[in-house]
Amino acid sequence: MTAPSAIRPTVRSVPASTFMLIAAWVVASLEGYDLAVYGVTVPAILGDPSLGIDKAEAGTIGSLVGIGMLIGAALAGALVHRTGPRRLLLVGTVVFTVGMAVCAAAGGVPSFGAGRLVVGLGLGVVLPTINAFVADLSEPGRRSRNVALIMSGYAAGALLSPLLGTALLPDVSYRWLYVIGVLPVFLALPLVLRLPESPFHLRRTGRTAEAREVEERLGLAPSDATPTSDPGRWLGLGSLLTGGLAVSTVLFWAMSFCGLLLVFGISTWLPSIMQAAGFSLGSALLQTAAMWLGVGVGAIVGGRIADALGAKRVVVVAFLVGTVSLIAMSTRPPTPVMFVLMFISGFGFIGSQILGNAFIVTRYPDAEGGNRFWGLTPTPYPIPDDGPVGLLLRHAGRSPMRAPHLHFKVTAPGFQPLITHIFVADDPWLDSDSVFGVKESLVRPFDRHQAGTPTPDGRRSAGPWTSARFDIVLRKE
Repeated sequence: MTAPSAIRPTVRSVPASTFMLIAAWVVASLEGYDLAVYGVTVPAILGDPSLGIDKAEAGTIGSLVGIGMLIGAALAGALVHRTGPRRLLLVGTVVFTVGMAVCAAAGGVPSFGAGRLVVGLGLGVVLPTINAFVADLSEPGRRSRNVALIMSGYAAGALLSPLLGTALLPDVSYRWLYVIGVLPVFLALPLVLRLPESPFHLRRTGRTAEAREVEERLGLAPSDATPTSDPGRWLGLGSLLTGGLAVSTVLFWAMSFCGLLLVFGISTWLPSIMQAAGFSLGSALLQTAAMWLGVGVGAIVGGRIADALGAKRVVVVAFLVGTVSLIAMSTRPPTPVMFVLMFISGFGFIGSQILGNAFIVTRYPDAEGGNRFWGLTPTPYPIPDDGPVGLLLRHAGRSPMRAPHLHFKVTAPGFQPLITHIFVADDPWLDSDSVFGVKESLVRPFDRHQAGTPTPDGRRSAGPWTSARFDIVLRKE
């Protein structure tokens, strides 16, 4: 008689890349909730005699979040080289949770304002850090999509805030909405603790073996970059204003200013504005929820389109959509149309800022000034030899074949332009190049990779491909 065998359930672990996105999504959702909850509770706060806040003070308190975010973002930029993004995410999450707890227990304008300032400080640390962190841990070809995906968590958290407000207010104290914002941190922190550190930071601190291990776990192409541990002038700001990047940086600042002006203005005052326009509190909060739903859907769909067509085009379209929807809302359309416009405007108002962040993290070279581009692997070719040149070559006993090479023209402000080329190593025509253009310093190996090997920008090539690495040094003018 044969004993029945025990059937053991199969335990499937979550892929490392999926877990990274889930953890980042949860943190982003807390961030979105904490930012949006103030606007949801402003009508109730104005009616709370224990706080004694008027509209002017409410506006000032709302602006404190922006001030805190400015300080937090500056601190994050200065500290990330030393601490790494994972620690900043932990600290920032704890900080904005403490701020929410202070708001829940606030007994007056000073304490409530201090709580919102602390919330802003934590959000300022987390927002830029989580975007850069996810970009570092994503295949280059999926960066816009992944940044937009985790920022859909930001929209989901912000969406939850007006939905809870609709369900609880005015029957339940608005303070419970701040308490609810504190509780999920006990889920978020263990997730962040299990996240890997950025390979970029690991290499910066000399832990190359750990960086390679993280890249293998996430399916990333290995990098041989050796980033510096020095943040540079002005705590890293100097590198954004040199090397031809100043114009792009200033334009990105202007774009972010406009986008964040919309984010803070809408998240703080939209429910109150809709109430002043004649809508009930419930309808105003539901319209706010429709807008945040549009943010989430727009971020996910826009992120996929951005990876296919380029983030810049999608950001431009998003801002135009927001402009058109705002003009349409000013005509006071029927309520069903207003809900649709709110949904569409979410993509334009706040989706533009989310996708703009994804665009920004892909537009700068690495810390060593490195750039990548795709081209065709060069092959030998003959120069025209049916005229005097051909006659000269034949008399000299030389072939018309040129060794395979790639041409470059490199320019940068403050440096002399350079026109040069590189040759493919181990090619049989190197020693007999028809125009004598080969120099040993210009010969570089083109490493061949098998089909399916991850490419540096995250592609999955159906056929073999090659890669070459070389340095270009420019002379100052």
